[in-house]
Amino acid sequence: MPTYIIEGKEVETEGKLSDADIDEIAASIRGQQPTQQQPTEGGITSGFAMGLKDPITAGAQLLPRGLEFASSLGGFAPNPVSEFFGSEAQRVDEMAKQEEAAYQAQRGDEGFDPARLGGNILNPANLAVGLRAANLVSKGRPLLQATAGGVAGGLATPVLNTEEFGQEKIKQAFSGAVGGLAGKKLFDVSGRVLNPLVSKAEQTMRDLGVVMTPGQMMGKSPKALEEFAENIPLIGSYISNAKERQLFQFNKGVINKALSKVGAKLPDDVIGRDAVQFTDEVISKKYDDVLSKISIKYDQDLTSKFGDVVAKSTLPSAAQKQKVTDLINSTIYQKIPVNNKGTAVIDGQAIKNIESDLLKTVNTYRTSTSAEDRQIGDALSEVLKTLKNEISLQNPTQSSILRRIDSAYGDVSVMKTAAATSSADNGVFTPKQYKSAVRQRDITRNKRNFASGGARGQDVAESAVDVLSPEIASSVEGRLALGFGGAYGALSDPVTAMAIGVATPTMYSSRGLKMMEAMMRNRPDIARKVGDLLKATSPKAGSITGAEIVEAYNKATKTNDKPFKVEGTISQEELRKNALRRSGQ
Repeated sequence: MPTYIIEGKEVETEGKLSDADIDEIAASIRGQQPTQQQPTEGGITSGFAMGLKDPITAGAQLLPRGLEFASSLGGFAPNPVSEFFGSEAQRVDEMAKQEEAAYQAQRGDEGFDPARLGGNILNPANLAVGLRAANLVSKGRPLLQATAGGVAGGLATPVLNTEEFGQEKIKQAFSGAVGGLAGKKLFDVSGRVLNPLVSKAEQTMRDLGVVMTPGQMMGKSPKALEEFAENIPLIGSYISNAKERQLFQFNKGVINKALSKVGAKLPDDVIGRDAVQFTDEVISKKYDDVLSKISIKYDQDLTSKFGDVVAKSTLPSAAQKQKVTDLINSTIYQKIPVNNKGTAVIDGQAIKNIESDLLKTVNTYRTSTSAEDRQIGDALSEVLKTLKNEISLQNPTQSSILRRIDSAYGDVSVMKTAAATSSADNGVFTPKQYKSAVRQRDITRNKRNFASGGARGQDVAESAVDVLSPEIASSVEGRLALGFGGAYGALSDPVTAMAIGVATPTMYSSRGLKMMEAMMRNRPDIARKVGDLLKATSPKAGSITGAEIVEAYNKATKTNDKPFKVEGTISQEELRKNALRRSGQ
């Protein structure tokens, strides 16, 4: 028996076929007439319309089967009613097969059907069923919502292989679930592209004036790839130079954040130890200016306030309370020249000396290894707070300036600790060194503030460690690059510079990074609104879209492996009917 492979099908015949016979069989396998004909009258000629009708057909197949199942008590008690519904299901199945065959015959094209997919996705019935299924799941479970919506979308697809109806429905449900999850992911990613999510850590760095690299902006995997690329000759030097500029930007951002509290800013060409010295001088001058304008009156009322702190403290022993009283006497009372009435006016310089001595004493006791000493340090800290409150009360016009200076001084203390680290090259500190300084400057018991995330400067330190490279090397070349854009490196090795200029994009230059940031982060309002909508609807609308795409793929790639048998000579009309029957299997 001759066997032919026609249109990817195995064709068995009783005799040899002529070229005309082969062309005729090929056309019938493709679901086409051998000659171009117009669509049959009354047939569905629009793929979009077919997509709109698919869920209706699927529902029409499911309804009589459901009624048959219910009327026969799950198949245990068949009766004339259930048999009627069973025959009705077969009638609907045959109509679905014929309709599909006619559509494929008039379409004349195998493979992906975008028009029909569009009808499936925009179909109100599909949307209603999918959204209803997704709404049955609580809002706090987006993955389950996407799965439910996808399953509903998959089930709203007609079954043409009715001999295995149940198995096909299970396959559709499974494909829909997979597609639903994929669709949610697609909507989420598209939403983030249209309206990029800027993390709190990234925004903190941007507020400091740090320009991030593309890898740092895109997330963990791209960031890791970028770090690996630093080891590649030529290309790696561009990335390393960009990160070194980041290090200086980070240092300047930390210092300028402190200086902004007193209305000052670092000069553009100052960094490292020079920046530390500049900051010290600015804050000291601001403090001296305020000290020249303030004073406090010392009298019995102020003495009583200090005494109340001791009396109300939680110190467990009388010896500890006496120790605190003695320390108040040595750091405050003995430094005040009172008159014969026991009163005095303390000028700004004297206040500064008292406050400085008291602060040193507080830190000494609070960092002690002795629990009793730390308790004494806590009580003295309340005394210092009382003194500061009194200064503010008696100098209302200068109190806000004093608070800002105190806050700036605290920030600078952390920065100076980081800059003083032995591995901080020329006073330029890394994010990791700054975080270590934040922890070191936390004088609360057991580093309580740091443990709870509330230590001074901790938000900046942890954001920098999270987004930037925790350890960034500082070098003389990098220092020059800050001011001259890398000109030193180009002049010292012009061959390498030329190779880099030819082989490497300029996106890691200062201007290139800013352009990349603008492209990756700036979006029109309408794009951001669409992005928000996609992210908000991803568990529902995204899942339905994904499910329909998977079903469209299944339709386009589904093949029939059974041989197409031709016995003897058959007419063109018989070939066409055979093709119609097979397309319905």
